[in-house]
Amino acid sequence: MSCPTHETLIGFAAGDLDAPERQSVATHLLTDCPSCAVTIREIGDLRALAAPAVLEAPQHWTFERAARIPADLSQRRSASVLGRVATLVFDTARSPLQAGARAAAASSRQLLFRALDYDIDVRIADREKGQVEVSGQILPGSDRPIEAVSGVEMELVSDGRAISQCSTSELGEFDFGLVPVGDYSLNVEADEDRILVERLTADHD
Repeated sequence: MSCPTHETLIGFAAGDLDAPERQSVATHLLTDCPSCAVTIREIGDLRALAAPAVLEAPQHWTFERAARIPADLSQRRSASVLGRVATLVFDTARSPLQAGARAAAASSRQLLFRALDYDIDVRIADREKGQVEVSGQILPGSDRPIEAVSGVEMELVSDGRAISQCSTSELGEFDFGLVPVGDYSLNVEADEDRILVERLTADHD
């Protein structure tokens, strides 16, 4: 006689089988089938663990994690549409420069963003009244070859509309040319994902 299925043994342990099927399993167990006997004991142990009606109070961190789930899901949905949002790590308009560097930076601003393991260096330079030049360079992480930043498609966006587009050089350099002073975002089509540089203010104070 072949052994009952695992589902049948679970039903036997729970008392859910009808009389003929239960008798069949009982008869099988009486034939001293070691494998099914072990399975029945394991099922019994699991049922004993699950039997208590009083559950342990969950740890406080579980409530905090549960509260964050909607926000986490929202961020994941946004990331799937917009891409990885880059983090601003340096801005010459906010960070003091050394005395010797002030004259050289008098008519330009430099920002450094980071996403994935790419560094995105953006330079904003005054050119004409009401216009600035936006250029820079994408630098690959230490585990990437320089070729990883060659030919990367980039887009300068204002109010949801592409103002200028370009591709990076062999060294990851890019130049959008002259654009009006204003607030922009920067889309970078990296291999793994799109990188989004938000709140890029093309202005010089």
